[in-house]
Amino acid sequence: MRDALAKTDYTKNTGTLVLPTDKLFFDAQGQNPNAPLFIVQVQKGELIPVWPGTYAASKVQIAK
Repeated sequence: MRDALAKTDYTKNTGTLVLPTDKLFFDAQGQNPNAPLFIVQVQKGELIPVWPGTYAASKVQIAK
């Protein structure tokens, strides 16, 4: 499995990438250097992106 993942190299142009990034691949350390940081919050039982604004599908909900 590690070898298969190491060979992974997808771009948005392939039509198979569903992540919020332009490219998915893994470097020699096994990291995806193009992985964007985003924060999700559980809202009504769903994981909803709330930060940064380019990925936010909702505002942060504050429990009362």
